[in-house]
Amino acid sequence: NPYPNPNPDPIPKQAITNCCAELQSKASPLLVLSPNGQAGLGSNRGSWCLRPGATSPEQLQQCFFLGQLMACALLQTQMVRCGGDGGEIAGR
Repeated sequence: NPYPNPNPDPIPKQAITNCCAELQSKASPLLVLSPNGQAGLGSNRGSWCLRPGATSPEQLQQCFFLGQLMACALLQTQMVRCGGDGGEIAGR
């Protein structure tokens, strides 16, 4: 291969960070801000939960993809920033 990949991770860290930012928005059909975040009270106000009404076949397929994305983030060799209250997913 004349152009070796200097990053041994299968998905670049920035791509996962960008996906997290997009998923953690009010426009997301999959995630909803935690009750503490909605009320502005307590801790973990930057946490996101699965949207209970996300039950269509398309949304279930998106949940499956989200699980795969989380697995890729966990397999990263560096920390991946996922927003919230200092929320990071630890890598290897």
